[in-house]
Amino acid sequence: MTAPLPERRPVRSAAVVGVLILLLLGAYPGWLLWTDNFHEVLPGALYRAGQLDRDELTTAIRRHRIRAVLNLRGPNGGKRWYDDETRACRDLAVEHVDFRMSARSELTSEQVRDLDELLCGLPQPVLIHCNGGSDRTGLAAALHVLRRKGGTPEEARRQLSWRYGHVPILWWSSTAAMDRSLTRIVEEAEARINTVCK
Repeated sequence: MTAPLPERRPVRSAAVVGVLILLLLGAYPGWLLWTDNFHEVLPGALYRAGQLDRDELTTAIRRHRIRAVLNLRGPNGGKRWYDDETRACRDLAVEHVDFRMSARSELTSEQVRDLDELLCGLPQPVLIHCNGGSDRTGLAAALHVLRRKGGTPEEARRQLSWRYGHVPILWWSSTAAMDRSLTRIVEEAEARINTVCK
């Protein structure tokens, strides 16, 4: 007589599924880094990315006819990435603008106004970037989407999401300041008529 086969343990199956999910979750941020987290936000008007090296930036500018680059890391003269970026923009006659933000600090109303005016005033298409293209870039893209004619809060919120690598697991996580800023921006926009640019 053959011994009965042991029943499959649900705990083991759940552990295998859990490990596979963790591997997939780890692979997605890696894929975003590999692709420089480059995405079109508004066709022919706004693009977003992580930090591009000089060759990648030059390619993006030529391919998408970028006319302005908005760096959300602030001026960093003397650092290779910054000097390469400003040189590439100068060589290609592209406007380069710095705006310092921190993913760990909520934007003040004045900063929101300044960023909004900056985004509305730059020649399009505009490429916005920070280091990873997830948090600061997500908030700036969300603000611009919300301020444009027909932009909705739902469309704006999609710019600050896991799709682009923004994952504040907890409301008090270090980059949740971007979510709190966006919530305030949306509430203020809903309390008055949206400012419309271009």
